[in-house]
Amino acid sequence: SGSRLWVLAPLGSVPRHKLSRLFQGLVREGFVRIRIDGRIAPLEEIQKVPRQASYQVDVVVDRLTLDPERSQRLAESLETAAHRSEGWVTVLQEGGKEWRFTESFRCLGCGAEASAPTLSLFSFNHPAGACSHCKGLGMVLEDDAHSEAGAGDADEQGDGSPPYDWMFQGSSPCPVCKGARLNRHARAVTLGG
Repeated sequence: SGSRLWVLAPLGSVPRHKLSRLFQGLVREGFVRIRIDGRIAPLEEIQKVPRQASYQVDVVVDRLTLDPERSQRLAESLETAAHRSEGWVTVLQEGGKEWRFTESFRCLGCGAEASAPTLSLFSFNHPAGACSHCKGLGMVLEDDAHSEAGAGDADEQGDGSPPYDWMFQGSSPCPVCKGARLNRHARAVTLGG
């Protein structure tokens, strides 16, 4: 509470020859500040930007003080920023701490994208959700090392395995899902916190 925040709509890398037109459009839309290459400045200072091939540009959607009374304003600012930048939002706190958010199912670090979760993703009975190693059973068969029965018997095909070797196998938790029965995509979803 009491900390100043900037809600930003990241526009990404913008070539120098497109800056003037972009900033004119932003002024028409009612925006007054930008963050260009990490520095927040009024839009009128476009001529004072050092010459380079491209710039990292964020639109400052709102500046506000973090206060429970202003939660509605914060929500509206976040929504405006997400709409302006195709689902991406950056929140900058006074002192330099920065958070990035996206409406899509994408890793903010590496950019890897995932599909939206569906009900079948959370079912170990469905191929979309089942662990591919144990097929959704949570257990895998292993040779029972303690069983001596059938150890000397060879099968009729002559491959050296006992004819009923499955009877002497135990089961253990799947090493991939650790018995959870779901694949890594389903296990990566956090609901309610």
